Amino acid sequence: MAGSPTFVIDGCDPFAEPGRAPGLACRMYRTPLGLAGLPRPEQLRQALTSAL
Repeated sequence: MAGSPTFVIDGCDPFAEPGRAPGLACRMYRTPLGLAGLPRPEQLRQALTSAL
């Protein structure tokens, strides 16, 4: 797990960053507005659309 919250689609983390160590901690997401505690709604929509 890469921290909380982690979104998993079909067993894959669409926001995984290569080389990032797993951990039980708060997760930060890279967004167009900078780091945030959640991805932007557009980013989640894109991840779901890409998984289809």
